[in-house]
Amino acid sequence: MNIENMAHRDKTRYLQKEIKQISDDMRIEYPILKHQNALGLGIMLTSIAIISLSAYAYYIGVIPAWLCVIVAAIAASFVHELEHDLVHYMYFKNNKIMHHLMMLLCWLVPPGTISHWVRRYIHLNHKVSGTPEDIEEKAITNGMPWGLKRFIMMMDPFVSMILGRDGGSWSKHILHIMGGAAVFSPIGSFHFAVWYSFLAGCLTKRSRTSQLLPYRHLYTLIRQPI
Repeated sequence: MNIENMAHRDKTRYLQKEIKQISDDMRIEYPILKHQNALGLGIMLTSIAIISLSAYAYYIGVIPAWLCVIVAAIAASFVHELEHDLVHYMYFKNNKIMHHLMMLLCWLVPPGTISHWVRRYIHLNHKVSGTPEDIEEKAITNGMPWGLKRFIMMMDPFVSMILGRDGGSWSKHILHIMGGAAVFSPIGSFHFAVWYSFLAGCLTKRSRTSQLLPYRHLYTLIRQPI
């Protein structure tokens, strides 16, 4: 069948039908895929365990920081994929308690993100996908030219929301920031409060240390025997 001449909506329906058929065929060929809920939950719990163990291994000095970050990032990437599947109700669709529990666990693993329930509402609204109004893609800097601004926005979702101003009045932008801050609550807001407090503490400590360095040097000289 030549789908090139189909209307966009008909093409989408045809592709969805074909993908579903492939999925059904794979479930017949690999019966383990019928246990989709258990597989998803197992992957999530395993990923969380790996993150926790790598953090503990770093804490007791078994592995260096760079290895801990890499291991945790790889494990967290699996949780991120599960989050996307959960947004599409692919796990525990008929068990609301387990479904929302998995959604909550997904939010706790990368806490510096917006509420996954809010993200579901945004993500499932595909009417504006790929357009200038697609705030989900804009939030992760897709479509922006490469540069320092994009790099900073990629590093911090909250900063991305503040710097992602596309013209318009500042009052409108401030309302946008306030609305954005609300969708981070409560887990994301707590995460950023702790994160920025930690950064402020580090900067303050470094500033005090740099001020004391000359005096420490003088104290060392005084302590040296003549």
